[in-house]
Amino acid sequence: MASPQDGSFPDGGGSSASPSAESSRTAKPARQQGAIAAQACETCRNRKSRCDEGKPRCGLCKRLNVECRYREPLPTKKDKSIQQMMQQLNRMESKLNMIGSAINPQNESLFGTPSDTSTTTAFAGVSASHSVGSPFQRSRAPSMVVSQTEQTDLNTLPQERSTSYQHLTAPHKIMLWPSITEYMRSCGIDIVKTTEDLKREGTAWFLRLELQKYSRSLPCDTSLHSMVIERRGSMESQERVTFSYLDRETILRLADAYFQTYNVLYPLLDRDDFEANVIMPIIENGFGLGDFESILVLLVCALGQTANEGIWGEAIEVRDGRPSGIRGGDAERPPGLDIFNEARRRMGFIITQTNLDNIIILQLTAIFYEACSRHLDFWRASVSASMAFQILVKCEPLSALDWESTRGYSVRTVYWTCNLIENWYHMDLDLPRTGIEELESQIKLPGKDTKDAQQEHIKLQFLAMIALRRVISRIHVQIFEVADSPESPENYSGPPMSLIKELSQQLERWRDLLPAVLQWKDESRTTYTPELRSPADSPVDLGNAHLRSRYYYAQFMVYRPLVYKALHFPDLMTEEDIRFTSYCLQACMLWPIAMDPPRMKKRLIPYLFAWSQNFLGVLLILRMTTENRMLGSIAERSIDPVEVEKTASLLLDWFRDMRQVDGMAEWAWEVLSSLYNVPL
Repeated sequence: MASPQDGSFPDGGGSSASPSAESSRTAKPARQQGAIAAQACETCRNRKSRCDEGKPRCGLCKRLNVECRYREPLPTKKDKSIQQMMQQLNRMESKLNMIGSAINPQNESLFGTPSDTSTTTAFAGVSASHSVGSPFQRSRAPSMVVSQTEQTDLNTLPQERSTSYQHLTAPHKIMLWPSITEYMRSCGIDIVKTTEDLKREGTAWFLRLELQKYSRSLPCDTSLHSMVIERRGSMESQERVTFSYLDRETILRLADAYFQTYNVLYPLLDRDDFEANVIMPIIENGFGLGDFESILVLLVCALGQTANEGIWGEAIEVRDGRPSGIRGGDAERPPGLDIFNEARRRMGFIITQTNLDNIIILQLTAIFYEACSRHLDFWRASVSASMAFQILVKCEPLSALDWESTRGYSVRTVYWTCNLIENWYHMDLDLPRTGIEELESQIKLPGKDTKDAQQEHIKLQFLAMIALRRVISRIHVQIFEVADSPESPENYSGPPMSLIKELSQQLERWRDLLPAVLQWKDESRTTYTPELRSPADSPVDLGNAHLRSRYYYAQFMVYRPLVYKALHFPDLMTEEDIRFTSYCLQACMLWPIAMDPPRMKKRLIPYLFAWSQNFLGVLLILRMTTENRMLGSIAERSIDPVEVEKTASLLLDWFRDMRQVDGMAEWAWEVLSSLYNVPL
């Protein structure tokens, strides 16, 4: 997945000419030799000529009509931890491929290169530096080596059961586990038709629930009061307007709220560039019908309004004295709808244009839909953005792009935002991909130097999430596709311990390589975080909660097959199986994204639909710890009952909120309320 730069980022400057070049200029005054520029291209370096550092080609290369190539700038000191992380992942992926081919040489998915690992380097004998002990007590130990004996025994270890499962990792597949469906039937839940539909349709079953919840688009009967701008003597044919609500002060205030919230999690816009080149011209000249700037400002303001009310607004429901964590507007009419409708009115004029502004508009539209729980609209808009990006790079070759220019930085952040959104929905929900991940090796990682500590923290969060997505992708590809034969009640074969251990090591290595500002202690999950004081407090909190929750989600996915084994084949459980099952149960505890401060600001949480399905799987497993003897005995020894109770309460609280705006959560709430004996 890493780009050829492998995590390198420009340091924003270059050094002066070398001493030897300076001596040459002194020794040869009659024919002064040009200094070699710090970022000179390869042609000029070889010819020892002065390079004008022109992009995409310098003057000499243009005259010679040859390819102009520049060396990659060295990373700054503060970027080296991210660079090291990406390099380690490259090496560990090769090691994983080697282990996979030893496990099952006939399975091409093990040693074939998936789309997200197209830049995997050759295996060089690099050993991982972690033991596979509890993730809550990560000690050092040499990496494991697969022996010939282990290779023989690996084929007898467990895999996920049932032909309908097909080793897919979508969290709602847990509902198809025989022990869980049987338990739900014993509780009087009519689950037979549901499981049959889910086996036959998969994710489409849940998508249909969303379509039933929202069969019509967002209401379009609300808008802003506009006033036409008088332009005497102007040759401009387009009519421009102002809105009484969106005066200069309001636009700047809403834009600030957007950049302090949504742009942290989906970093699509550079604030300085946007304010100077987009907002100010709109404030001065008004809003038009056919220009991208007008739509961008309206979408940013709509999301800023959603952010403000999502933090400070009234809860959309108060039941038994408990306010909902969804604030602002109501289930049908989210905050910012009137501003969003003004943007929607203008989108038809530019919707098929192929440029970067249009891609950003599509993604901002998607983000607004997700904030109001229109999940399918979110997915459709984000897919349109990914498709538009792929068309753009065909029209404007990346080789001609100056990656260090304002546009280059924008292309980088837009690409990785699109790629992350698409891949999370693919891995969590089995939704199809457009192929945008195939460009990963061609797109530099995002981020540029900044002296602002908060912005630097946000940049590192985004880079760390890109690296974590890479590890999680490996988990999904390898651990549930390792076996080529379905399991049966008589023959339980599948994910080998060697693979689980190696994936666990990769995940822990990712965590240890995080920059100091992103490190955390697991015990901090049990500490209450005070309410946000203003939107300015939310960026780091939301980003940290999202990053850490994805880490625990990854742990959960690595060890989940052992929970299946404990539920269905307890007689086959070894001490090592029991230990790894306990790690899975520990990973279920207290995901920060469901706690304060995000808990009461759900309109700001990214990927709401995916989190709901993940939480459903966690709640089903936690419930089985009270019903299954083997899983219950493991739970007694490995997890704190107080943490279990708090986790269940938080996740039930999530569904109690989301059922108001989410079709799948509404269905899940009915099931969970019966299993956990809570009133509807």
